[in-house]
Amino acid sequence: MNSMDLKTIAAELKVAILYKNDGENEHAVPRIAKILGLKRRTIYDYLDGVIKVNLGFIHAAVIATDGDPDIRRFLEPEGWNLSKTCDVQPDKDSLAAECLDDLPTLADFHGQLTDPKSTQAGVKRAMEKVKRELQENYVMWCRERGLKP
Repeated sequence: MNSMDLKTIAAELKVAILYKNDGENEHAVPRIAKILGLKRRTIYDYLDGVIKVNLGFIHAAVIATDGDPDIRRFLEPEGWNLSKTCDVQPDKDSLAAECLDDLPTLADFHGQLTDPKSTQAGVKRAMEKVKRELQENYVMWCRERGLKP
């Protein structure tokens, strides 16, 4: 990365963190500050390009935004997807309930796909939620069979 690349990354991070239409990342700045042990003003300096963005800052931004795809992409090589390493835990008590629980999330994803006003980031977020639901199903399936996921 050269300095120009870093300024572009800072600008794109700023948009993803501060100016998202849905306000999803409204608490990201204080979370990043806490993760890095910095003041909020310093986080704004990173986003304004006053301080050069580094991998540690991007990593903290990914964690603070719960893996926002618009931020996570700066850590993902072409064709790769980062995912949490923590264990997925089903939030229902049976596989049938887990499968039924998928339907609203899947409907939201399909709604994003067919909405002409949806954004790529919105579609990706909806897709990530579907993936998580499917992971919960798999973990529950394994549990019911006494298998390790």
